[in-house]
Amino acid sequence: MSVRQFWFLYFLSGLGLGLTYLAVTGRLHWLFVLIGGLMAFMPVYLKRLAGSGFSQKQAGQTSRIKTRYLNMSLDHDSGKLDGHILLGQFTGLSLSQLDFSQTMEFFNECQSDTDSVNVLRAYLERAYPDWEKDKTSGPERASTLDGEMDQMQALAILGLDSHATKDEIVTAHRRLIQKMHPDHGGSTYLAARINEAKTVLIKSKESK
Repeated sequence: MSVRQFWFLYFLSGLGLGLTYLAVTGRLHWLFVLIGGLMAFMPVYLKRLAGSGFSQKQAGQTSRIKTRYLNMSLDHDSGKLDGHILLGQFTGLSLSQLDFSQTMEFFNECQSDTDSVNVLRAYLERAYPDWEKDKTSGPERASTLDGEMDQMQALAILGLDSHATKDEIVTAHRRLIQKMHPDHGGSTYLAARINEAKTVLIKSKESK
């Protein structure tokens, strides 16, 4: 007999003796009172346990906007923007790895692509709120949208997959627009892209 088996039998013997004692002395009803109290307390305990950090929080969704020079990501929970550089002298780096002067060099490099300029402006407005006061050169503000958005682009922007329901589209749009709306210090360009993505996906659902 193993040690584990011995202690298990010891526990069962003790439990049996305890129940026998309660039955003989007429106190067995207290056992049911105790069990009832524990069952009543259990939902409250589990709720507190879930809220105390023992339950793992699911990772938030991420939206992506790909342009000629950048693969931009937007975290839905924090609203944090970052971008992987696809073209130019800083290829392979993230925007967050560049200092201000390097970011401005990259800003000048990608001025030939309107979408790249727009998403980079959105990043600069968050990372360096006073950046336009400090810049010495660069293109004039761009605010146009290049080309029509397709369904795959719309899904990437809202951080959804092709099986997303209409309710999921609306929920993702609402969450993102709250983070990026110009009235809340966000980007006019990204807000327009988010709205366009919702329109494209809703139309796609309604046409089926």
